[in-house]
Amino acid sequence: MIPPRRWLILAVISSALLLIVIDMTVLYTALTGGMLKSNGTGWVRCRS
Repeated sequence: MIPPRRWLILAVISSALLLIVIDMTVLYTALTGGMLKSNGTGWVRCRS
């Protein structure tokens, strides 16, 4: 049987990974939407 402490460590790591994935998804959505609205991709293309 697995000791209770391992379950706690597994729960903490799993919740941390879930928060990171949600944060990255929100940031990606916000940043790409902002870039499209501000025509940021055209600016990057002109500078290259």
